[in-house]
Amino acid sequence: MPAMKLDGYNMDAIDWWEAYGSKAPNLAEVAVRILSQPISSSSAKRICSTYEYIHSAKRNKLNAKTANKLVFVHSNLMLLSSHSELQTRTTF
Repeated sequence: MPAMKLDGYNMDAIDWWEAYGSKAPNLAEVAVRILSQPISSSSAKRICSTYEYIHSAKRNKLNAKTANKLVFVHSNLMLLSSHSELQTRTTF
C-alpha cells in the first residue's frame, strides 16, 4: 500500500503501528509496548561510571578497544551477579 509506506516516513512509529497494525495484531501490540517505553539515561550513566572506573589514572595507557571490552565484561558480570542473586532469593 503506497499510503502505508508514505506514512512510514511521515508519522511517529507509535501512530503508524496504531493505524496499520491491524494486519499483524500481535506484532503491533509488542511494537506499541516497546515504542511507548520512556527513555532513561541511567544505563548510559552507569556505563560511563564503569568506564571511568576502568580507565583510571593508573590505567591511562589502555587503548579504547581494550577499555571497551573490559567495560563490556564488567557490565555483563554485574548483570549475571544480580540475576543469580534474584534467582537465589526466589528459590527459597
